[in-house]
Amino acid sequence: MVNTNNPAELENCIENAQKCMMDMGKIIDQLPANASQKSQLSQLCKKTGVLLEEAKQRCEQLF
Repeated sequence: MVNTNNPAELENCIENAQKCMMDMGKIIDQLPANASQKSQLSQLCKKTGVLLEEAKQRCEQLF
């Protein structure tokens, strides 16, 4: 469990999630172009990346 009172721990958690999303994006990119859900997965990955970046920015403003 993340201690949300500790700014460094919360930022680290967000950064770890961002790294996982980048790894996921690399795997999605390796799927065949005609894979039925490739574009949907790619869109979700990008949206999640944006949300994580927004969360990181909000944390920086709060702390």
